[in-house]
Amino acid sequence: MKLYVDDVREAPEGWVLARDYFAAVDTMERRIPESLSLDHDLGAQASGYDVAKYLVNHAIWPRHIYCHSMNPVGRENILALLERYAPDGVEVHR
Repeated sequence: MKLYVDDVREAPEGWVLARDYFAAVDTMERRIPESLSLDHDLGAQASGYDVAKYLVNHAIWPRHIYCHSMNPVGRENILALLERYAPDGVEVHR
């Protein structure tokens, strides 16, 4: 499964869409995705950075992680966190 987390954009073909932090976490608790793509700005409650922190804190590691956010500061924060903690075998794509 490929998980695309974004509150506005539609998921690319073949990806499962989660509109917010809670939907993303619920999906990942049921099945760890092979690939994950995060937007930073997900509305008022939580951000893509919060999803990234969840990955780190719960040792949930998709094999491929992307950040498609147009927010340059948020994007860099997500990528820096994931690059710091990702175990061997996980590719954080810039």
